[in-house]
Amino acid sequence: MQQMTFKDILVNSSVDTNDEIRISKQTHKILELLQICDQSNTAMGQIALQYNARIYEIRRYLEPHNKTIKLVVKGPDGINWYGIRPIREDHHN
Repeated sequence: MQQMTFKDILVNSSVDTNDEIRISKQTHKILELLQICDQSNTAMGQIALQYNARIYEIRRYLEPHNKTIKLVVKGPDGINWYGIRPIREDHHN
């Protein structure tokens, strides 16, 4: 029996290589909450202990849509609030 290598694995040609980044279940849950309203790090931490890694995944997912996750409020006792915002906010004066 011969060991398979990566070049031996067939790629599903029906899936577009430019398809959106796939996200994990935990990341999807956090994204759904953030789409409703800003969320605290404690709320996200209840879904995923490594919520910072999930935020990183969401930022990569949102980037093609010119959106990102930003720190909205740096609160007392280490409780911070994050929200979905445009990558570049226009300031009209």
